[in-house]
Amino acid sequence: MKKREKMNATRAVILVIMILLLLFSGIFGWILIDEYVIPEKKTSARLDVEEVYFVENDVSQGKTRLEVFVFITNDGDEDCDSFIRAFAIDKDTNIAMDDTTTSIVEINGQTSHESQLDLEVPSDGRYRVELLIFKNDKITVKGQGFVDLNLGGSGGSDYRTLVEDPQSEVDDNKAVPFIGPGLMVIAILGAALIFRRWRK
Repeated sequence: MKKREKMNATRAVILVIMILLLLFSGIFGWILIDEYVIPEKKTSARLDVEEVYFVENDVSQGKTRLEVFVFITNDGDEDCDSFIRAFAIDKDTNIAMDDTTTSIVEINGQTSHESQLDLEVPSDGRYRVELLIFKNDKITVKGQGFVDLNLGGSGGSDYRTLVEDPQSEVDDNKAVPFIGPGLMVIAILGAALIFRRWRK
């Protein structure tokens, strides 16, 4: 009788070890397949305004041609179409003195693009230059900068982004973290059931 109980205990331990080995092998195999076989899902295009420079140029007849250089980065993997709409708004009256639009361009994933806009405004004013960045015909980024033509010069440090392109929701293959604990629970329950039967 004692010999039979000893053999049952040995078989139970071996069975538990085999179950654990199978579970860990399955998890490890899935990780390898996910890493080297299943292609990574591309992240959606996400636009970010890196910097904006305002340059005072061509002053004549009380008017100033204000050049605006905008540097945009697509932090996503996918390409997108984009264009910029700009308004030069008088800070005292809050009236748009001029507006302009760039042509539609394609910004490739993980690349930066430079755009130039020209605005013509009275030379003796202070202006809030508002930028609307479109991605695939939808406004995704909003920002503004301030220019005081009474002081002259150029710079880009006054620009700030007010509305950012939302971060893309990427499926990072969350099945592995879920499968791992689930299989471990099954293994523990199976081992407990085996030892319970053996004790009887």
